[in-house]
Amino acid sequence: MRWRLERSLILAGFLAAAVILPLVGWESYRDTVRVAKTAQARRHSYELGRVLDETRARVVDAETGQRGFLLTGDAAYLEPYHEAIKNLDRVTDELKKLTSDNPEQQKRIATLEPLIAGKLAELQRTIDLHRKRGLAGATQVVLGGQGKQLMDRIRAVLTEMADQENNLRDVRSQEMAEALTGTRRIVLAGNLVSLMLLLLVFATSIRELSHRKHTQQALAKSEKLLSTTLGSIGDAVIATDMNGAVTFMNSVAQSLTGWTGAEAMGKSMDLVFDIVDKNTRSPIENPVKRVFRERKVVGLADHTLLLSKGGREYDIEDTAAPILTNSGEGLGVVLVFRDITAKNQAEEETRRQKELLQLILGSIADGVVVADSAGKFLLFNAAAEQVLGIGATDTTPDQWSDQYGSYLPDTVTLYPSNELPLVRAMRGESVDAVELFIRNAQVPVGRLLSITGRPLRGEGGALQGGVVVFHDITESKRAEEALRQSKERYHLLFDSNPHPVWVYDLQTLAILDANRSAVRNYGYLREEFLSLTMKDIHPPEDVPTLLESTGKAPPDTEAAGISKHRKKDGTLIDVEITSHPFVYGDKNARLVVATDVTKRKKAEEALREGEERFRLLVSEVTDYAILMLDPQGVVASWNAGAERIKGYQAQEIVGQHFSRFYPTEDVERGKPAYELKVATELGRYEDEGWRVRKDGSRFWANVVITALRDGTGRLRGFAKVTRDSTEHKRTHELIIHAKQEAERTSKFKDQFLSTMSHELRTPLNAVLGFSDLLADERYGPVNDRQRRYIDHIHTGGEHLLRLISDILDLSKIEAGKMELTREDVKVASAFADVISSLYPLAEKKSQALLQQVEGNLHVHADAMRFKQVLMNLAGNAIKFTPTGGRIELAARQLEDQVRVEVRDDGPGIPPEQQQRIFEAFFRLTQAGTATEGTGLGLAITARLVELHGGKLGIESQPGGGTCFYFSLPLVAIAPGQPDQTSGVVPRARNAPRILVVEDNAATGQLIQSQLASSGYETLKCDQPERASDIAAELQPDAITLDLLMSPVHGLEVLLQLKNDPRTARIPVIVVTIVDQPSIGTAFGADEYLIKPVDKATLLAAVERCLRSRGGAAPTRTILVVEDDVSTLEMIVELLKAYGYAVSTAADGEQARISVAQFLPELVILDIVLPKMSGFELLAEWRSNPRTAELSVFVLTSKDLTKAEEKYIHAHAESLFRKQNSWREPLIKQLERVVTSPSLENA
Repeated sequence: MRWRLERSLILAGFLAAAVILPLVGWESYRDTVRVAKTAQARRHSYELGRVLDETRARVVDAETGQRGFLLTGDAAYLEPYHEAIKNLDRVTDELKKLTSDNPEQQKRIATLEPLIAGKLAELQRTIDLHRKRGLAGATQVVLGGQGKQLMDRIRAVLTEMADQENNLRDVRSQEMAEALTGTRRIVLAGNLVSLMLLLLVFATSIRELSHRKHTQQALAKSEKLLSTTLGSIGDAVIATDMNGAVTFMNSVAQSLTGWTGAEAMGKSMDLVFDIVDKNTRSPIENPVKRVFRERKVVGLADHTLLLSKGGREYDIEDTAAPILTNSGEGLGVVLVFRDITAKNQAEEETRRQKELLQLILGSIADGVVVADSAGKFLLFNAAAEQVLGIGATDTTPDQWSDQYGSYLPDTVTLYPSNELPLVRAMRGESVDAVELFIRNAQVPVGRLLSITGRPLRGEGGALQGGVVVFHDITESKRAEEALRQSKERYHLLFDSNPHPVWVYDLQTLAILDANRSAVRNYGYLREEFLSLTMKDIHPPEDVPTLLESTGKAPPDTEAAGISKHRKKDGTLIDVEITSHPFVYGDKNARLVVATDVTKRKKAEEALREGEERFRLLVSEVTDYAILMLDPQGVVASWNAGAERIKGYQAQEIVGQHFSRFYPTEDVERGKPAYELKVATELGRYEDEGWRVRKDGSRFWANVVITALRDGTGRLRGFAKVTRDSTEHKRTHELIIHAKQEAERTSKFKDQFLSTMSHELRTPLNAVLGFSDLLADERYGPVNDRQRRYIDHIHTGGEHLLRLISDILDLSKIEAGKMELTREDVKVASAFADVISSLYPLAEKKSQALLQQVEGNLHVHADAMRFKQVLMNLAGNAIKFTPTGGRIELAARQLEDQVRVEVRDDGPGIPPEQQQRIFEAFFRLTQAGTATEGTGLGLAITARLVELHGGKLGIESQPGGGTCFYFSLPLVAIAPGQPDQTSGVVPRARNAPRILVVEDNAATGQLIQSQLASSGYETLKCDQPERASDIAAELQPDAITLDLLMSPVHGLEVLLQLKNDPRTARIPVIVVTIVDQPSIGTAFGADEYLIKPVDKATLLAAVERCLRSRGGAAPTRTILVVEDDVSTLEMIVELLKAYGYAVSTAADGEQARISVAQFLPELVILDIVLPKMSGFELLAEWRSNPRTAELSVFVLTSKDLTKAEEKYIHAHAESLFRKQNSWREPLIKQLERVVTSPSLENA
């Protein structure tokens, strides 16, 4: 009752507060709105005052600039005047906007505008007069006083406007003070109401605390039960809070970590759960941190080692999962792990045993070959390869005879493939001392082998393949053949008989003579066989019977029967004996003819065993339901498998029709009858479908029905075999689902990489672009500290951009998405491009960067990726080679391959690091030196080489330098075939053409690559005597010329060019080691550069020459289409800095509308755009006759496919990638297509 009263009081208080507080809030809101409006009006007044002050200052600046110019005549004083004119229109527009709600001020602005226009006109008139007549003419206008009158009126109008705004501001300040006073009163009343509610809540909180105490006691009991449960399981368990501090450890976890529960409680998991990589000993990220970051279940990688507090180490595997409430709120992380040290040790011991077996088999002298039941070679030791001349191949058993040159011992007849000893062993046969002749290209003379084979069986006796052991018996066979021929006349009787035949002494039982068949079948040499007695070829247990029968048998009677004989190797064979008395020399003997009936006996035994196995199979097998049906489909037999699968016992189902196993709908459709019909007609029927058990449950069955016929062909019934495939079907469906999920995940990954490529590179390009603009001091000078900071920003941005590109490249390669466009690439040209790009880096360290190419070598490769490989290798060499070192790019032909090497004389790489140098994120370490880079360069380089079909290798010794090498397919170049890569290097449309006259191939190629990489079309002339004629024919825009050439000196060529009317106006840039510029000037050279010449100096000279020839100014703007605001601003600033007029569009639809309304001179287009992609814009523009010839530069960070790249090259003038250095090449290309006003006016 009391609780109800308290609740009523609380409810009444809240109702009162619910009425009072909204009223207070409403009044407070109204006062706040009044204050906000008044504050806004005051800000408006202050802003208008600022603009009025700026207007006055701009007019005064214009007048001041005019006076300075009139007094000095120096045009530099006009800069404030021009700046004022440029901003006065903007300032006037701002005044109109700020006074749009004040008619009085609008009238004053209407008065002010003509006054300002008149004043500016007066100023301009005096400036023009000064330029035409000097100071005197301009002074007359000033002394006329018109300008002063205009200035006084302008000041008066501005003062009136400012006074009115000051009055308005005072009124608004008073209103704002009144509103704030009202607000304070209302807030005070609200605070009083809040205090009353606080006291009411406090009174009820005491009771709530008591209730909470009982709840906490119940919770403690529950936690005790959970702790007992976790402490009893076999795995280690650790729980943490959301800060990663330990809150629970069971006994197993305490044992493994070495921390007691009390010691670990509240400690960080990084301290308690100390894990490292077992191989590298480097720390591994704690899985708890990964769970916090990824909010999902995670596990450790392989080779994880737990370091116990007591110093012990454990191999572990673990799982970490977030602890979440029902609402999904995180409470902490639970980590479950176990010790797998013993398991890892067992696996390592198994691996060592396998290695030992391989070592043993590789050491024995006999050949050993093992194959599985499918004919795949599992083992082929070195002795086998040496004897056969050929190692393991991928051929099938029916091809082995041809592959290895296997013949019968007659050396002519090819050995039947299905009778080869290994094939027989694979079938389960044992083969002993089979002779086989080998002759092939590696063994041209041939060898006779003795082969023994055995089946290879696994656990339970299952046949898994076969094994043969063999050795070369060529020499021993030759000796036997010689002996056989010497005694052939004495053994015609024996040797002509295919059965074993021998003669033995009746008195001593010694064997006196034997034919070849006896010797061969019993496994003895002839001499060995003739040293035996009859007792030796009988088993010991049969010798008494032998002696008894020999003693009782009359010497003149024939004898016959079945007996057991023992061969040399101990094998017992069944033989059918026929013997009769015989006088051999002076001894009473018996002639014995023995027929080996072992196989027949074995066949009879196998038949008996087969019948028994079949009976057992049918009756005892439990995995298959095997039953017999009569011709009408009635069940005639029933095995244990049928009883297990279908649920019926034999007495329940024998005599019933087999259709009762089928679902009702199948029976109604006549499916059972149909299956018997097909089996009758075709001999066999196989199907999968649902079947019904005795209890009515269904299972998915694989069914085979076979028709059984007697010798006359009459149908006797059917054999029906059924297998329960329900689990197989479920597994198959799961596999299909998993495949679909994997394909979906792969698609998402591709989309993620594409998106990240754009989203990460775009802002980085803005950072790099703005840092370049700041470094160029286009917006004012920068001090040394600022320049150092700008350099840090630019260097960091480029490093991050390279890292992103490397990660994306590696991801594409590992995902199989990297596409190669193979073409014929000239090695020398690629070397020259790389040297040109890396020359500044090498020059900073005074390193020699050289190339050596033997002949005119071309490779079949992706040109861009080939250069990327060279850049990575040469860049690493520059990085790690000390100052003054030497780096060389070399290539030479090796048969049908080109071996490419990048060599340096740096410190070398230790052998232990060479084993890991191509791993991703592995970085070289050098004592006392900070390691640069990401560790991805060599990993990407190795994979790019592998994509080309090669393999990247390394040769290095500490202190002896390093050589990286790989091979690529050689492209054959006919002797008379022109070199396509050494002539013209084509670039974009309208690119200036530069003729390079240089007889040194390396230097010429370097100059060509420097110019081509900046957008020029280059041609090379290495015959100075023809330079003048080539220049006259090709009419280049400029010529670079060496002086020290043969057979014609460069000065002679320069005279020819300047004296020929066809080439006299072409600028000539002398590039030579001769330091005599005056001579070049005297002979007519336009520029004179002394080698070595860096790229920037060369390009500056070329630009000066080209500008001297003039160019047309643009008539239209450049449209920049870019959705990233910072990148758009950076491009606009860059273009404006070079004097171009620019318009912009933030998405594809805006670009489409802009081009439709006004055709720009050129479009700089991103590909990834909102509303309409760059590809769609290109397609639309190229299909419209009005825009079909519109110049388009594509600038994108998207990872393009080869098809997309091909499309852009076909429909745009140039393609620039944001992930590369693009600003300088883009400006160069623009200068070929659009001439900026700044260049026109220069």
